[in-house]
Amino acid sequence: MRRCWFCFLAACAPTIALAQGTQAPEAAIREHQAAHAAALNRRDAAALAALFTADGDEIIVDGPRAAGREAIRAATQRELASWPSTRRFALEVTGVRMLTPDIAIVETTATFSEGPVSSNRGTSVVVRRDGKWLTAALRVYPSTATR
Repeated sequence: MRRCWFCFLAACAPTIALAQGTQAPEAAIREHQAAHAAALNRRDAAALAALFTADGDEIIVDGPRAAGREAIRAATQRELASWPSTRRFALEVTGVRMLTPDIAIVETTATFSEGPVSSNRGTSVVVRRDGKWLTAALRVYPSTATR
């Protein structure tokens, strides 16, 4: 009987490991996205830029491409300077698609508490480097929602 139990566990181990492997990355990716929102709400452009790979880039709606952490920090700082002090940012992850165990595409919807833009949507490519998820590319698009 012990031998059968051991055989059963040995047969299930790959399935259990696969299930854990798909759950853990998605939770960590969602935490990474939450850190993005938190950095914006703290008005911390340096913290936001640190969430990107060294060669990461972003394009926000129809703005110019910011490539590299320093350019992302500077672009974020300029944008945040125009925000009212009471403006809050919320980010909802609407989808995570794992391309490999270390690369995912993340779909998000952002909402703003005030200002001319009430929401937008984004797509990012995130990569796991040294156990940490970082954004390699972010594209933000206008939402069809209006105020």
